Amino acid sequence: MRNYVMRYSEDTIYICGSGKTAETNPITQTQSLLVISLVIRKSDGMVLSAELNSSCRNTSDFVASVLEGRNFYDIDEIIRALQTRYFGTSRKTITIALRDAYDKLGSRARSFYPDLPPCRGRN
Repeated sequence: MRNYVMRYSEDTIYICGSGKTAETNPITQTQSLLVISLVIRKSDGMVLSAELNSSCRNTSDFVASVLEGRNFYDIDEIIRALQTRYFGTSRKTITIALRDAYDKLGSRARSFYPDLPPCRGRN
């Protein structure tokens, strides 16, 4: 048996969202979808970790720095924070991927965790 140290507590969930990239976006050379993955604390919605499959590591690092520490249950604030700081070519696609993850949180995660705090924004 492998010795494994749990990095995230039982109070976390992993969720991801995706968005189709524009043909003019450099990421399209290697991938047709931009995927964002998030680790969220269930009790308060805080984004603990975020990563996306961008063509530049700096993009993923920057987006993570904008999202981490924010309340994902308030998707409008998350989107506003991203759109006031990120002006790269994937801006619209990242927004779509975040909304996709938020929608999955509402439809899938809540079926397993009905006591999740209420979301604000798109619901």
